[in-house]
Amino acid sequence: MGSPAATKLAERLAQYRYNAADRNMRRSSSPLLTIIPKQEEDDVPTSTTPKRKRESGSSTGGSPAIRRSVTPKIKKNRVYAGPETYAHLKAVPDLLQPGLTVVFCGINPSITSSTKQAPYSHPSNRFWKALHGGGFTDRLYDPQECIWLPERFNIGMTNLVHRPTAEQAELSAKEMRRGSLELVQKIMQHRPRVVCFVGKKIWDEFEFVIKRSAKPAKIPWTDLDETQTPELAIEAKPTTALPKSRPKAPRTPFQWDQPRPYRVVHSPAANLCENTLFWVVPSTSGLVRVQTPDDNQQLPEQIEHFAALKRTIEALQNDQIDYDMFKEVDPEGVAATVALISE
Repeated sequence: MGSPAATKLAERLAQYRYNAADRNMRRSSSPLLTIIPKQEEDDVPTSTTPKRKRESGSSTGGSPAIRRSVTPKIKKNRVYAGPETYAHLKAVPDLLQPGLTVVFCGINPSITSSTKQAPYSHPSNRFWKALHGGGFTDRLYDPQECIWLPERFNIGMTNLVHRPTAEQAELSAKEMRRGSLELVQKIMQHRPRVVCFVGKKIWDEFEFVIKRSAKPAKIPWTDLDETQTPELAIEAKPTTALPKSRPKAPRTPFQWDQPRPYRVVHSPAANLCENTLFWVVPSTSGLVRVQTPDDNQQLPEQIEHFAALKRTIEALQNDQIDYDMFKEVDPEGVAATVALISE
């Protein structure tokens, strides 16, 4: 028989002996240890937070980079905004006086131009750089120096629509066409030599109104050799006719290097021109991309458009252009056309 100490140890170890009858629930009678019931796999809680997937390798050789999905930002197209939307903004005053050489006509003031009370004020607008590069000013002017243009360079400013908006898409075609009558009235009053539209969209709406009552030209149209720069023309896109359909005639390219075929005739007056012609340059706004999104390529192109305008003005001043090949705008016909445009 063993010693009392050995007997006591054997009894203590017997408390931890495995019991096959109760294999799912094992408990110890010792106050120092309790064995928790074994959980089945279905009872194991799962995490609700998904684990981030890591890339298998890293270009830097360190810990793997976390792959994140990036949702691209999509710019929403603006739609018509009523006058009440920007009622808190002020219109930009016209810069007009009798006998100006050229009046630049924009579509309407931007929010920045309204705030600064100066046309083409947004930092991305290329107007002032193109104006200087085209030879109209002796240096690059700041938009807020615009008040000096009529006095120093015989240059004026106006807009087809006076109310400011963030983008031209917030204007309606009707209000642009209604503004055509007011523009014709300004031309009749101040008699500029040329009105230059800064943007083809403005010209399209203006021409929509004036062409309906314009009087035919007296002689056929002839391109001006002095300002011909064929590389400025927009190439017509070839059209593919559908089977068994009549082929469409190719679209005539818009000639940026020529004046538009219309004129406003004024009554004879001393030291004032008797005809106002029209010119169009592409929009200088940073929101409008001309052929290429690279601004370093756009600016030289814009400068060439302005330079072509200046060459035409010089030809007009030297009486090198025959006005009889231009259609005559009928102010009364313009008023009648605008009156038919519903509110």
